[in-house]
Amino acid sequence: MVNELQKIPSVDAVLRDPLVEELCNIFSRSYVTNTIRTVLTNFRTNMKNGTKAPDISEIISDIQIYIGNKLNTFPKTIINGTGIILHTNFGRALLSKESTEVIKDIAINYSNLEFDLVSGERFSRHKHVEHLINYLTNSEASNVVNNNAAALILTLTSICENKEVIISKGEQVEIGGGFRIPDIVNQSRVHITEVGTTNRTYLSDYENAINKNTAAILKVHPSNFKTIGFTKSPDLDELVVLANKYNIKLINDLGSGCLINTENYGIEHEPTVQESVLSGCHITLFSGDKLVGGPQSGIIIGEKELINKTIRHPLARSFRLDKFNLAGLHRTLEHYVRGEVDRKIPVWQMIKMNKKAILTKAEKLQKLIKYKTTIEKSVSQIGGGSLPGQELETFVIGIDEKHMPLGQENFRKILRESTPSIIGRSENSKLLFDLRTIHSNQIKTLASIINNINT
Repeated sequence: MVNELQKIPSVDAVLRDPLVEELCNIFSRSYVTNTIRTVLTNFRTNMKNGTKAPDISEIISDIQIYIGNKLNTFPKTIINGTGIILHTNFGRALLSKESTEVIKDIAINYSNLEFDLVSGERFSRHKHVEHLINYLTNSEASNVVNNNAAALILTLTSICENKEVIISKGEQVEIGGGFRIPDIVNQSRVHITEVGTTNRTYLSDYENAINKNTAAILKVHPSNFKTIGFTKSPDLDELVVLANKYNIKLINDLGSGCLINTENYGIEHEPTVQESVLSGCHITLFSGDKLVGGPQSGIIIGEKELINKTIRHPLARSFRLDKFNLAGLHRTLEHYVRGEVDRKIPVWQMIKMNKKAILTKAEKLQKLIKYKTTIEKSVSQIGGGSLPGQELETFVIGIDEKHMPLGQENFRKILRESTPSIIGRSENSKLLFDLRTIHSNQIKTLASIINNINT
């Protein structure tokens, strides 16, 4: 073993290799040196299990792979063939062309992020979108932070710290990434009072739990969790009346936060932000990067006195929205004011897309792929915890495993690792590509990558 370990070249010896010298011309010498040390350590560890010493070509290959894996994997474009419009793992909402342009502009130029051009004095950044949010939601006041979980923590900490918050057992859900509502609430230093059961919670359950230390009732959108059948929960209006009766607050965490009537798009009704405000909720929370169709953000709206508490709280600075997302959100909200939602915002363009347009794209893709494929009816999903269970009729291209080179598992792996990466969805022996979430300008690229997979 000792003799084998001695066969591993020194770091300096590896650095003198011409191929490694080329890497040092691309990356800093210190970064390449650090990578060599990591790779050599890995080889030494493997040799303890009886592996022979590597030759220099193996070492250089591992160095190149290591650098490639660490530096070339993000950001990487994905062709989304899953049919999930708001795919959390893929970054949720795609932004409009106008939103991306304003983000690029603010990235390469100085801006009035926290500067009032009229008074020449410092300015609170959230005020840039305050007017738009208040107008669109009919709210008294608003604040914006970097995501909806932050909005919940900031709201509870500002208004309910060291007090009790009542929440239905059926709404203590786990959201993306393993984050659980009770865990998020506990970080706000409030005590959870759980009422009801998983499927049935009555107004009396809430009322019986109210005491002198109760600060609020928290209503939470169930995200991807949906209970059907033998269920019961109070209407929002009933909870508002109850909260006002005992002089406590009703906080409504809508999650997705829809600003328009989804029934106009042929899908079931999703409670809107405006409906929450109209019902009398004291605070409403929602995401900016789901059904709103903007960048990652959490929006807090409600009574001015309560909103001001969230603005003045020390945590507000930790949760504030960065200049890029703030600019993108501003431009997204402008689309609503201009009445151009389904013409400009990709989320709503994909939701509205008719089956004929999807079929046309499927037929175009089928003609370009050299392998045997089928065009099949299927369903797309909105995703991102929005409208759980709601499905949109669509068309997909299917490739059966028996017509794939290398088998489905290897076929999918090659597509994932291609540039751009291609992700479909598997059903039984077939790999499917849903054309609802594949752009027209991606079809030729998708077909070319599939056709270049060799047996």
